[in-house]
Amino acid sequence: MAVAVESESQYESSGDGTSHAVPYPATITNGSILVLACSIDGTSAPTTPSGWAVADTTAGPSNTVTVYSITADGTETGNLSVTTPNQQFTAKMWSWTDGAAVEATATTGDSSTPDCPNHTPSGGNASYGLIAYAGQDSADSTWTTAISGYGNNGSDASTTGGPTSNGWARKVATVTSENPAAFADAAAQAWVAVTISIATAVAGGTKLWRSSKLHGKV
Repeated sequence: MAVAVESESQYESSGDGTSHAVPYPATITNGSILVLACSIDGTSAPTTPSGWAVADTTAGPSNTVTVYSITADGTETGNLSVTTPNQQFTAKMWSWTDGAAVEATATTGDSSTPDCPNHTPSGGNASYGLIAYAGQDSADSTWTTAISGYGNNGSDASTTGGPTSNGWARKVATVTSENPAAFADAAAQAWVAVTISIATAVAGGTKLWRSSKLHGKV
């Protein structure tokens, strides 16, 4: 048994707003771990959706990246409602099977190469789902996200006004610590980058992050 992605989804706002309907991944199994990473144009984090846990929130000079997680019950459909200050917003969500604890380490910078930091999961040497994710205060939706050793990469950006963009890549690997290579963007802008780990669940063990089943559906 090893942690694995069963599906994923993404969202980008079309302008400033306070309410965002982030689509759930198409396939979500009872007990899967949902991970939501998001970037907002500004230095204030979103309101934590009901039942979700915050793995990390880090504000840079002009944008904020937050990582949330929750254990799914398999009934999640449609959209998750995320409330933010009146700002541009982008998000990426993954559904991981056989997952457990979600942890993250973030850093900030100002360049055209958002660089996720070294991250050491608390579980020691083991198999993890690993996500490199970064948000930048820019309108560039065509990042170079082909990080060595990673796949399933992509990027996106909100539109109009003062936009925010994000890039991501993921893999499953046995590691003690992980330091992904940098992304590349078209312009030097302020960014927040985060390395996320999803531990493999122990057979017969208890899932982490199970909490209120008020998922804020819309």
